[in-house]
Amino acid sequence: MKLRKMLALLLALCLMTPAALAAPARDAQLEEMTIDLGMQTLVELVLGAAVISDVQGMEENLAPAQPLMEGILALGLQNGALAAENGKTAFTQDQAAAVYASLFTSGEYAPLTQSALSCFALKGKEMQFDLSFLSSNPMIGVHIYSTTFDGEKVEALCDLYTYYDSYAQSAQLLPEDAMSWLCHGEITLNYAPETTFGYTVDQFALSPVYLNGRLSDWQQIENTTYEYSVNLPSILGLASDDPARMAWQTADGMAEAEIRVHTDYTASFDETLNQFMLSNPGQTVTQQREFSQFFAVGEGSYTLWIIPEGLSWAYTISLSFPAERQAEFALYAEFVRNSMIVWGLSNG
Repeated sequence: MKLRKMLALLLALCLMTPAALAAPARDAQLEEMTIDLGMQTLVELVLGAAVISDVQGMEENLAPAQPLMEGILALGLQNGALAAENGKTAFTQDQAAAVYASLFTSGEYAPLTQSALSCFALKGKEMQFDLSFLSSNPMIGVHIYSTTFDGEKVEALCDLYTYYDSYAQSAQLLPEDAMSWLCHGEITLNYAPETTFGYTVDQFALSPVYLNGRLSDWQQIENTTYEYSVNLPSILGLASDDPARMAWQTADGMAEAEIRVHTDYTASFDETLNQFMLSNPGQTVTQQREFSQFFAVGEGSYTLWIIPEGLSWAYTISLSFPAERQAEFALYAEFVRNSMIVWGLSNG
């Protein structure tokens, strides 16, 4: 499904549901550079415009496609990231060229002569923008969760989300059912403190639209036999209802989830961890001993172990998914892990 069509659907869903709990977001990874206001504004402007204009990416050393530049000018006027003279919703070609130079590292501005998004018209020397088309779409935010910096280039990883126009906030402050996770983004910025935002864009890429980014639609699972509850994506249908080995999968079988309960389990946390690492040498393992758990991410896979002290059961949650949707399902995995509650154990 194209991003613009998905935006229209998400707006309809948002308007149907009242606000509720605050939305969870992907945990921030180790950041090598502070995410300042300039970086946040630039990334939201460019990636938000990419969604509006259905542009999936831009390669390094190449100029952006015309629809992207048009979307940037329109979105920048709407959200105030770009200021036009005397409060106008219009730019001259020279003004647009100056905006281009402040945003992109490479290439040259190509004059806009015909609207790809039907949002502007040439009136003499001005491009006059009709911003009403943006009101048919929800706003687009960006949660940057990882940055690396080599002294010149910033590599940023992020999740894009949509939300009500009235909620001009970060993802963590939005009500869960007033927003939806949209897609994953990777963007490379050039450090340029002399420019408007302090950076210019080298390249970026957006993932396919997330399959199940609206968390308020997820299903809650309760297993009274082995005393746990967890939230799972609603795209997963029940495939096995054995309380000791519950399983779910998508209709096309491309993604699966399984929760196993290991009864009469006597191995310690360290024994379990060591054995797992020996059996899975290529996976990145993260320990959370305060919650009696560790989890591992591999290509197309995620595994969570919970080994509670004082209980005779241990639990594993396993997810498998297409490698091309790695970032998406890694996000889902965090939400699953944070929702998993073993009754009587404070690990949620």
